[in-house]
Amino acid sequence: MRKSLHFLSATSRLLNNQTEIVSQRILQFFEISDLKVVTMIGVGAQIMSDYNRLM
Repeated sequence: MRKSLHFLSATSRLLNNQTEIVSQRILQFFEISDLKVVTMIGVGAQIMSDYNRLM
């Protein structure tokens, strides 16, 4: 029982490391287009709020 628990924690730790690396890569990728994304989100929110006001 203890051995399998240890294996599980080791596996989850490995998964956490992988996820961290992946998310770091994603962040690096998005840093390039970060401003575009933020601008698009801002414009989208503006349009949505205007749309809601009209309805």
